[in-house]
Amino acid sequence: MIIHCRDAAAAMAEALTSFQQSRRAAGLAPVTGVMHCWGGTPEETQWFLDQGFFISFSGTVTFKKAEQIQASARMVPGDRS
Repeated sequence: MIIHCRDAAAAMAEALTSFQQSRRAAGLAPVTGVMHCWGGTPEETQWFLDQGFFISFSGTVTFKKAEQIQASARMVPGDRS
């Protein structure tokens, strides 16, 4: 699953939690994927990492004032980016 989530990490986490619960109830494995063009906080990033997602950053990670995105990028393991 590829998810492009902009300024809606809390709502996406809620929707994904509900979706995964429905899959478990149906006897299906949880889905993982990529948070595409990610720009969330380190806390939000950690939540999606904990769910098994890969994290993809756009060019905004290179912007001088993009400290929050850069902090998120630093915390993503090399095998998950």
